[in-house]
Amino acid sequence: MIYLDYNATTPLIKEVKAEMEPFLDLYFGNPSSPHAYGIASKQALEAARRRIADSIACHPDEIIFTSGGTEANNLAIIGATSARRNYGNRIVTSSIEHPSVIETAKYIEKHGIAAVILEPDHTGRIEPSKIKDAITPRTILVSIQIANNEIGTIQPIAEIAEICRQKKVLLHADAVQALGKINVSVAELGVDLLTISSHKVYGPKGVGALYLRKGIDIDSLLHGGGQEDKRRAGTENVSGIVGFGKACEIAVSNLKENSEKFLALRDRFEELIITGGIEARINGNPFHRLPNTSSISFKGISSERLIRKLSNELAISAASACSTCNPDEWRSSHVLEALKVSKDWSLGTIRISVGVPTSQSEVETAAQLIENYLNTEIFK
Repeated sequence: MIYLDYNATTPLIKEVKAEMEPFLDLYFGNPSSPHAYGIASKQALEAARRRIADSIACHPDEIIFTSGGTEANNLAIIGATSARRNYGNRIVTSSIEHPSVIETAKYIEKHGIAAVILEPDHTGRIEPSKIKDAITPRTILVSIQIANNEIGTIQPIAEIAEICRQKKVLLHADAVQALGKINVSVAELGVDLLTISSHKVYGPKGVGALYLRKGIDIDSLLHGGGQEDKRRAGTENVSGIVGFGKACEIAVSNLKENSEKFLALRDRFEELIITGGIEARINGNPFHRLPNTSSISFKGISSERLIRKLSNELAISAASACSTCNPDEWRSSHVLEALKVSKDWSLGTIRISVGVPTSQSEVETAAQLIENYLNTEIFK
């Protein structure tokens, strides 16, 4: 089976697994304990924190460990707005964010925080001028993803950060899809808060982190012990964090090589699809897009049916959703709706995302499988 769904999750690589294993049995101590078992765990935890900090060019004290990207996004948005309630009651975000941002924005609206939702252009880019116009004296936070998980469009975060600095507004960036694919340096981007996740960079699931720039206060979501400098209570997932640290180190050290490989594979796949004789269109920004991500729409085709038909040979994603699993009730993804992609195109949209293990023969075979299926559907 060919796996081309690396934006959904990545496999645990052997180097990461080897680093984790001692902390699953031998070094099992609680990192808050004062004895030798605890000290060993604490040292490993802090070593991982340094590795992760190095991967995004920040200080280790600016890293808060979480259970994943969703918790980190919640902590950033709820924590920042709660702590800065005296400064305002308004945030700015976009309609193509990850659900953990969109749903959190809906949640804080129930608690008196207004959420301004900006629309992207037809390629998925948020113009910095829109951010500037949306910020008022009551705005306390802007939350914009660095790269979209469905279409791969990369946002002009550094330009947005400059506007936020001028307006004295905090900027949170969701970098879950960006880390390991493009350079993610908080110093260069100029963000105040940034979310990353382990299982997108070949680390274990259930681990993430929030970068919090020194000098910024946020309120905790979890209350209890004093872990993570009293910003996230609960005993840390030591083995997972150790794996996350190793995964970040490897991802950053191989970034240039991997990015070039991803781009070549993605372009080869798109070339085969576009020249295959079946009408297709590529979604996302043609100049600012993740090197590994391709969102392709086929007019009048059901992507869900395609994916089910090929599910034993090919693992890819669809850009549609349905809560009832009734094929007649499938709807476009919120991202494609924001891009104003018509329903006859959006319901036939697939996403392929290549990864480190992907080979050229795999993307060529995948393109052939899809073409064969589409020819069958169209001419049957």
